[in-house]
Amino acid sequence: TTKSCFEVKVFFSEDHPSICSQIQEFSRADIVIGAHGAGLSLSAFLPSNAWVLELLPATMLKTPVPHLFQRVAHASSIRHRTMVIPFPLIRQPDGCSLDCFLAPVDQIVAWVQETLLQHFA
Repeated sequence: TTKSCFEVKVFFSEDHPSICSQIQEFSRADIVIGAHGAGLSLSAFLPSNAWVLELLPATMLKTPVPHLFQRVAHASSIRHRTMVIPFPLIRQPDGCSLDCFLAPVDQIVAWVQETLLQHFA
């Protein structure tokens, strides 16, 4: 059997102030997980066949933006999945703030494991 090794990086744009270093980090990623927002625009620089898991609060489903990063992914030959954050995990259910939800870590881990097994084994 062969053993694959994956490095997990937690990326904060504050740690990479230049756009060049942000692009460089994204260009080396196989999977990016992030909240819907401007930071996911960098997914256009992911390698072909990389994955983006977009965390989208259910409060944003009725806005005009839920499919924005699906279009970026399609144009960039990368794979995209949206995980809708349900209302019980949203701290401000009457607003559209992107930083007001709890991430369903168990679901995210299960998705990553499934994706790694299916596409990177």
